[in-house]
Amino acid sequence: MINAIDDLNSPLWYRGLAVNSAEDELEPLKSMLKFYDADTIVIAHTPTAGQIIPRMGRRVIQADVGLSRFYNGGRAALVIENGEYYAVHQGNKVSIPSDDKNIKTYLAKLTTISKNSGHKTNE
Repeated sequence: MINAIDDLNSPLWYRGLAVNSAEDELEPLKSMLKFYDADTIVIAHTPTAGQIIPRMGRRVIQADVGLSRFYNGGRAALVIENGEYYAVHQGNKVSIPSDDKNIKTYLAKLTTISKNSGHKTNE
């Protein structure tokens, strides 16, 4: 039995979905999502550069934007409305792509918003 508090592979501590390659994580992830009848898992505890980051066809959404000063105080939030996923980044609502081929465009939008707001990220 997994001890969720102490085991680094428990759901509370596992960081593989944030840091491992899709090649390593995709099949186990698909099985887990199917088991729970889910399309997406939202994870935290592994700060991004201040942005909501989708991975593996938006099956994983990294939502830890580093709100504390230690991580440069990223200002973003995940919003799910009527089955659609959005990042509210520096007060701007941006649609989160459901496929990996549009990630660069999405990240470019967030970078532009950050530059225009004057907020520095850890990019």
